[in-house]
Amino acid sequence: MRRVRTLRILGCPVALVMALLLPGLAEAGTLHGTVKNGTTGKPAAGIEVILIQLQGGMQPVANTKTDAQGKFTFDNPGLGVSPMLVRAVYNGINFHEPAPPGKKDIDMSVFEPSQDAKTIAIPSRVVFFQPNGNTLIVGEEYSVENNSAPPKAYFK
Repeated sequence: MRRVRTLRILGCPVALVMALLLPGLAEAGTLHGTVKNGTTGKPAAGIEVILIQLQGGMQPVANTKTDAQGKFTFDNPGLGVSPMLVRAVYNGINFHEPAPPGKKDIDMSVFEPSQDAKTIAIPSRVVFFQPNGNTLIVGEEYSVENNSAPPKAYFK
């Protein structure tokens, strides 16, 4: 009598494990998104969208354009594995949205540009000093408020 052996992982047959994992693997590496114009509230069609890998110095790894409804899709093996950044370029202005591992859908907004400096305010500014061996590191942080109505992006 010949004995048949079944490979088991954690007490489950391999076929069962694969059946449970394959649907997740099929979706790994896919990101769906929508870009809307935050000034008009309408879908943003024809917007250039770039997928940026953050590890190794912000390298663009894919690009596409939004359709008539402002929708886009990226298929990339790095999605879901490491943090990424999605950039939408509108009227020469870069708008960003993080794409952390596990995020499958992104909603982004782009805004009409304004050259009016009164659209923004800087309510707080902090300058800090930090010793680093024989040198002194000087840094600056500030917050920016944009209370324009309808919302616009200050860009000069």
